[in-house]
Amino acid sequence: MKKKLAFLHTLAANIAVFDRSVRECGYDVEVAHRVNESVLKETMKLGRVDESIADRIRAEISELRDDGADVVVCTCSSIGAIAEEMNKTETIEVQRIDRAMADRAVGIGERIVLATSLSSTLGPTRELLESSARRLGKSISIKEIVISSAWARYVAGDMIGYLDEVAKAMTAQFEEGDAIVLAQASMADAALLVSDSPIPILSSPKLGVQRAVEAVTC
Repeated sequence: MKKKLAFLHTLAANIAVFDRSVRECGYDVEVAHRVNESVLKETMKLGRVDESIADRIRAEISELRDDGADVVVCTCSSIGAIAEEMNKTETIEVQRIDRAMADRAVGIGERIVLATSLSSTLGPTRELLESSARRLGKSISIKEIVISSAWARYVAGDMIGYLDEVAKAMTAQFEEGDAIVLAQASMADAALLVSDSPIPILSSPKLGVQRAVEAVTC
């Protein structure tokens, strides 16, 4: 019987991104997706995850468990901490997609450029990087850049323009860090537009899916 890997998204467009990442891993697992875009919209409006939003995230994950998931992965950086905390009480493993990326970034070097197109992801991703550094006993510095004009293109449905703006912003940061971290899964393909980067550009889908698939197949 196949193991079941479930993803909780706050952007419907990420379904295709993660289906592709699972295929590229080459493992034979059942994949399920659940989308709740209102969670991200309300988090953006409030600027934080309040208890009401947290309760809805927990309920979504519990329902995925009840539907047979062996591992649940939250693909939204803004709400990832709430998902990861569920490991204290859940009977299945719950991961946040960007933990593997953060661990890799901290392992590469001390200077990390944290890039996002959505300011609500800055705090959660910064805290994630800092917690990975503590786990690994490393010291890091973080430079944050917000590419807000790119997000406007994403909302307008201009994915090509969105990725192009992210890519251009990254090229201006090559001398500022040892690695660039893309805070949102939707930014991942921007790295494909930067062929001559002298430092690693890290995104969450590939690294996070690899860790999740290993957890569900071990």
